[in-house]
Amino acid sequence: IELTKFACSAGADAVLVVTPYYNKATQNGLVTYAALACAAVNADYHVFARSGIGLYTNPYGNTSWLKDVYKNVSPASKTAWDMTQWVPDIVVINVGTNDVWAPNGSNGNEPFSGAGYQQNYVSFVKNLVEAWGKDTKFLFCSGMMETSLNQYMSGIREELIKDGISCYILNLPYKMNSSGHPTEESQRLAATVLERALNFI
Repeated sequence: IELTKFACSAGADAVLVVTPYYNKATQNGLVTYAALACAAVNADYHVFARSGIGLYTNPYGNTSWLKDVYKNVSPASKTAWDMTQWVPDIVVINVGTNDVWAPNGSNGNEPFSGAGYQQNYVSFVKNLVEAWGKDTKFLFCSGMMETSLNQYMSGIREELIKDGISCYILNLPYKMNSSGHPTEESQRLAATVLERALNFI
């Protein structure tokens, strides 16, 4: 965290957070683990929010895929945002819940498979490396809404390490509210866990 603070004081963007939970800041969104972790290191943060969009398959009639729209200003827009405007030191990725929750074969998607998820995740990260360079570090989070994804993180990391990409894994606490989203308590706990991980990295 001290190194991240130093980078911020030198003018670097400390953390770019990629999270699918919210598509705009709500009261609950402001207390998410990403916002709390960035506040702890006094860092600017950019939340790229694409709620309800899977990496390669989707529930609820959605026909957009994160791997295709992450570069756009909005999912409906064909206008790409300038990825050089935000060159992060660390990219935190927490994606996959919508892939797992999609009905098998829905919306013309292929049914969920661990191998397909892993392959698309690796490809997604490599696209980010192409945009930001191999000095970018990645932190792969899972577990906050869907613990079944934890089993794929090691395979994803191993494949990327072969290409010299610096990446880490963090399993987040799992505690849901009645609407199927993380409770405020679990968001705060996850912020603490994420702070420790950023300090280690």
